[in-house]
Amino acid sequence: MSDPNESNRRIAALALAMDSTAPSSARPDLLEIDLWRQGQLEEPRASEVMQWLTRDSACNSLLRQLENTDQALAGEAVASAAGVLAEREVASLSLALSGSALKGKRPDLLEIDLWRQGQLEASRASEVSAFIELDPICQGQLASLQQADQRLAEELAEAESAAESVLQPQPQPQPQLQLQQQPGLIQRLRDWLVDSGYRSGMVAGTAATIVAVMLTLNTTGSSDLDAQLNSAYHPYSGLPSASRWLWQQQATDYKAVGQWQDPAQPARQAFRIGLRQGLEALNQPGSDWLPIINSLPVSSACQHSNGLCSKESQRLHRQLGRLSLLQQVQCMKKDTVSLSATDGLRQSLQQQLAGLQPISPFSQRLARWNSDPDQACSQVAQLINQGVVP
Repeated sequence: MSDPNESNRRIAALALAMDSTAPSSARPDLLEIDLWRQGQLEEPRASEVMQWLTRDSACNSLLRQLENTDQALAGEAVASAAGVLAEREVASLSLALSGSALKGKRPDLLEIDLWRQGQLEASRASEVSAFIELDPICQGQLASLQQADQRLAEELAEAESAAESVLQPQPQPQPQLQLQQQPGLIQRLRDWLVDSGYRSGMVAGTAATIVAVMLTLNTTGSSDLDAQLNSAYHPYSGLPSASRWLWQQQATDYKAVGQWQDPAQPARQAFRIGLRQGLEALNQPGSDWLPIINSLPVSSACQHSNGLCSKESQRLHRQLGRLSLLQQVQCMKKDTVSLSATDGLRQSLQQQLAGLQPISPFSQRLARWNSDPDQACSQVAQLINQGVVP
């Protein structure tokens, strides 16, 4: 059986041979015809190709192939977009069908994290539970938090293994002499690491950081860190509207916190003092921040000078409160460049807080801090939430 395409080519060649006005130039190929229809051929070749297309059926066939290919690609693009829309419509339909079970607004990532930690009020926790059960978007956010926890658990195991190897007795004489210079610090660190209660709660990176800090004793001084914070505050004048403060409903609870029977109370109270100092530094007369500022403590209620009531602990937690307030303002102003620039202060405070005994209630959250800039504002909000929510 003869090839139809071969017959077409012979007919086209015969037609050209009988046509005295047939083009004298070379017949264009598929690539050249595609360039011609995109207007990318220069004269006189563009005119020659057009003559071939008006007179040669083979060239016309190639042009139709290109046009059919374009139509097929356009159809695939439309189908792909329709598929994305269909997924969204399914999610919306699911919510519509179960709408009677959903109350309140859809929770964001921060609120879902608070829900799974049991830090939401009962009424709101019930609403969030319903969203997580029925809303695919909330289910995806919860899954991302669980995946992050799994990664942190894996890093935790690696960090604890590294810490144990660092604390093994060294055969070299010089390192042994260095350890003997600080027997009290190293022994306390060893006892803390092997304590089962703290080991179970240690997060990724804490062990290695504390070992480094305790061995070198290379910490930033109080005046240096306060000076750096003052410098970081300097570019800002005024505050955004207090209506954007995420903890409006906790404002009346701040002073009552002093009555909590909580071992971490001194650290939390110093943190809130730092929040107040930061707000006072940026507040302007006539602003709507005064009720929130007045609800925060001015001084510590510590009755002794050891543990989390020590002067060092109070200073560090106050500085952490000032830094957290500044970074929250940077988030409210969407000043991501300055937010990244102040991350070094957070790392310095993280190292110093890790050396406190007893351990700071903020150390675990700081140790699992993610350096991804897209997650910075969410993490700052979670840190403030830990300091102010009863």
